[in-house]
Amino acid sequence: MRRLCLVIATASTVLVASGCKERAKPEPEPEPEAGSGSAPELAEADPRQAEPAPAPECSEAAGAIADEIDAARYEADLRLIAAARPPGSDHWKLVQDHCLAVFEAAGFAATRFEVGDSGVSVVGRKDGARPELPGVVIGAHYDHIEGCAGADDNASGTAAVLELGRVLGAREWDRTLTVACWDEEETRLGGSQAWVDAAVADDREIALYVNFDAVGFANSEPHSQKLPPGAELLFAKQIRMLEAQDFRADFIAILADTSAHDAAAYVLAHAARVELPAALLEIPTGLKNGAALSELRRSDHASFWRHDIPAVFLSDTADFRTDTYHCIGRPDTVETLDLAFATKVVRATTGAVAELL
Repeated sequence: MRRLCLVIATASTVLVASGCKERAKPEPEPEPEAGSGSAPELAEADPRQAEPAPAPECSEAAGAIADEIDAARYEADLRLIAAARPPGSDHWKLVQDHCLAVFEAAGFAATRFEVGDSGVSVVGRKDGARPELPGVVIGAHYDHIEGCAGADDNASGTAAVLELGRVLGAREWDRTLTVACWDEEETRLGGSQAWVDAAVADDREIALYVNFDAVGFANSEPHSQKLPPGAELLFAKQIRMLEAQDFRADFIAILADTSAHDAAAYVLAHAARVELPAALLEIPTGLKNGAALSELRRSDHASFWRHDIPAVFLSDTADFRTDTYHCIGRPDTVETLDLAFATKVVRATTGAVAELL
């Protein structure tokens, strides 16, 4: 991950405290369970909405699928990936091969995607039963800088995509699902940008992109979460919510543009179901590519925003809570991470994606 700044122009922030809402009585027409029937619409929310909408209902089917995320498999992937792997290195090639093998074993048609100087991304595709529906893409970058193991940034996110791919790849869905290990994120988001540019040129419709980048570090100590200079002058409401939690760095940040509102709401709801504190930061779709928010486009979701594709970005906020970022203060190793926290992030996201597929 390149440096991430949590400066939000107009945003909603919610710290999760309760689980998925129960169905009200009398019951409306039942919605199809995950993996069967019609996929829900991924509707754009009203950007004028000042408060987040009520949490959506989590289906039992999606929750059961999310609970199949295996903490031991996630940790094994994380430990395999977390070593210095600058592009072109032997370990960079090993991680590439591992992504390809996991995707293929999970039932995806997997390939190495190579374009010019954008490196080698590994992409898996599982066709949906209803090809007329826009697909869902989930990705994380596996490349990193010289001399740093990059456990949080971004072995944690790459391992999340692999484990999510195993669980969701075992089922048939209405929508086509694509999973990706992106290369060259650390240098201008090259891998994801090359892939999405090609997908759009090929007229492939994408309903949603979900991005993992640094999802494994948490700290429950008061005042362990830092904020950008000047944020208190602009975002008093959001900071008051963090202040009520003593600025503890124990939550996952969910950044989404308003066109991805429904998807972000499902992530938030499933985070609550697994007792994962989460902060939802929503920015108006019309502003996501503006110069004022350039600091929010520091990871691969920005490649999709450039094409006005809805995106949800999950992050622990990296250098705003840990000096392991890019090994600046100390090594970024597996031992510094909270694996239970990271596993909950993967479960919450898996449940949300299952609702939408």
